[in-house]
Amino acid sequence: MRDAAPDAMIVFMMAYNPFSMGLGSRFEVATDRKLSEFNDLAAQLARSHGILIADAFTPMQGTAAVTTHMVDNPPDIHPQGIGFDILTGVLVDALP
Repeated sequence: MRDAAPDAMIVFMMAYNPFSMGLGSRFEVATDRKLSEFNDLAAQLARSHGILIADAFTPMQGTAAVTTHMVDNPPDIHPQGIGFDILTGVLVDALP
């Protein structure tokens, strides 16, 4: 990406957990933990290349039932309007 657009600002958005409904189930806790570990590793790698980090994990944690379509039939991990608002906010917050 840097070769294609050397002056472009690159932002890595940490992943949110679409299974994080706020219920505290063992599955939810385990997926939150593993995804947090993945995000930490990916963010560390991104930072080492001068890439900005947007934390989408923290503000979406425990909210998937209302911020995504995971409780729809069929379930869908993509955000609803409020989820997109949150993700836009973390992108804006990551900018210098």
